[in-house]
Amino acid sequence: MVRTSTPADRAEFVKFLFSAMAQHPDVSSMANIPPRQMEATVKASGALIQRLLLQSCRSETQQAIHYEGMEAVFYSYQFYGQAMAAELFGNPIVAAKMKDLNNYLDADKFKAFAEQAAAGQTPRAVAPRVGSPDGPAVAPQRPAANGP
Repeated sequence: MVRTSTPADRAEFVKFLFSAMAQHPDVSSMANIPPRQMEATVKASGALIQRLLLQSCRSETQQAIHYEGMEAVFYSYQFYGQAMAAELFGNPIVAAKMKDLNNYLDADKFKAFAEQAAAGQTPRAVAPRVGSPDGPAVAPQRPAANGP
C-alpha cells in the first residue's frame, strides 16, 4: 500500500491521522475541526484505503487473505498508518518542532544519569527542590516513629 500510494494519497491520510488524533480529549481544545470537515476526511481516507486494498494492491491483498486470512487486511492498514505517521513526524517542519522539546530538557541531568547507569549504579531520582516551580511549597513531613 505504501509503495502504490501517491503523494496526494499520503497527504490525505496524514490529514485523517491528524484529525483523528485531534479528537483526543487532552488535545481536542487545541484543534477545532468542524464535524463536516471531519466526516469528509474520514470518508476520503476510507475511499483511499479501499482503493489501495481492492484496486491498486488487489493481487497482493488477495494473496494475503488467501494465506493469512482477513487479519492480513488489518495488518496492512496498520502498517500503512504507521508509515504515514512516520511521514508526518518526518516532515522537516514537524521534526523541528519536535526537536524544540530539547530546549526544555536538562542535558547535565541526563548525562549524570547515563554515567551512573553505565557504571552499574542505580541513578538517584532527582527530586524537585522545595519552593521550586516543580516542587512542593513546603518540605514533606516524615511520619512520627512509633517508639516503645
